[in-house]
Amino acid sequence: MSRKEILLAARRAVVFLILLAALAWNLRYTVGFAFYQLSEIIPNLRASSDDKWRRVLGEYYDLIRFVRDRTPPDARILLPPREDLPLNLWMHNYFWLPRPLFVSDRPEAIAENAIAYVVVIRDSPAFPVAGERIMLNETQGIIKVKREEIVK
Repeated sequence: MSRKEILLAARRAVVFLILLAALAWNLRYTVGFAFYQLSEIIPNLRASSDDKWRRVLGEYYDLIRFVRDRTPPDARILLPPREDLPLNLWMHNYFWLPRPLFVSDRPEAIAENAIAYVVVIRDSPAFPVAGERIMLNETQGIIKVKREEIVK
């Protein structure tokens, strides 16, 4: 074998090992994630969708249902800043479609986006909101914004 052929074989071996390592790493995390998800689903095959979501999201799922049940489909909803949310915005969109969602910690966002409801989670919103407070419990609920505050 010539030196050129040896280098080419070595290069192919290195590329093969890198691909094999990447595949093994990906497989490890994919199988682990799938196993975690299945460990929640398989023992509860006969459980309702609500029960399965409640097992995964805990009491936050109760707030999701609470907001969905008490707001009209066209309600514009203001969420607190992302660091206060246990779920990402895409998951909120999944549960609350077709309601438009807005994320802000500024009081001006209510008038700018014609917000009808503000979600209350712990100490959010950090600003006072005029309207009817409809609480699920002491730390979670919604505020129905007074109509005078809503400017389109």
